Amino acid sequence: MDMKKYALTILLFFCFSSIALGCSCADIFYTTNDEFITSDFVGTIKIISTEEDPDSDERRTYIANIKPLAVFKREAPSELRVSGTINGINWGASCERSVETGEEWMVALSKNDQNYFPLSYCSFASKLKSSDGTNTSRSGHWQAITHFQFLERTVPNLHREYMLRESSGKISDYLIQYDGQSFSSKSAHYLITFDEHLNIKTVEVLKGFNSEFDNEFVTFLKQQTKWEKENPRFEKTPVIDGTKHIVGVFYYEDEKKFLSRFEL
Repeated sequence: MDMKKYALTILLFFCFSSIALGCSCADIFYTTNDEFITSDFVGTIKIISTEEDPDSDERRTYIANIKPLAVFKREAPSELRVSGTINGINWGASCERSVETGEEWMVALSKNDQNYFPLSYCSFASKLKSSDGTNTSRSGHWQAITHFQFLERTVPNLHREYMLRESSGKISDYLIQYDGQSFSSKSAHYLITFDEHLNIKTVEVLKGFNSEFDNEFVTFLKQQTKWEKENPRFEKTPVIDGTKHIVGVFYYEDEKKFLSRFEL
């Protein structure tokens, strides 16, 4: 199987795995850039202990007390409210998740309306080490951590509550023309600044492939893409002039070299 088919297979797996579990998460694919921008805390953590949640009468939740190992955005909370039960008997249909003392995780999390940091199957969270110290990470986890470090250096204060998406669907079609070409970097990232109507004002190259590609891609973004808010929860949240977003392009090098909007 070539890399492009493999990438599609992975994306479909993540889209439908929650359905198989009976767990209903968002039906769109969020990138590492998206998660960094919209999260209140990004970092790696260690589970210090777990305890019953005294406020869980109406919902099945328990508390995970944590220690930050690395912080890439804002301040780490002292605890998470985990969906599920402390004994590990969880319901897939409710998107519940198990964590154990001693585990290490990479997370990008946001506060809920009760000012807690919830953790569930739908959260952006990946286990790096099990409770006995066994390494459970994959190469993609460390790529995400490296990228979070890059974003911490370049756009540490970039934040908004809602997701944005490109609604014309033209970016993937645009990138097809580069199939078979080689690039020296594994990814490129472009910082878009919008006005209050989500029209593009400027595009800055945070990390590019080369000047020719970057100039042409910036022109394409300005002239041919359309953007809209994604999250229904923030439908009434106004878009302000100067709102920013990062578009990533990822290079996959196998027997069929290609560029993609998506990361593995």
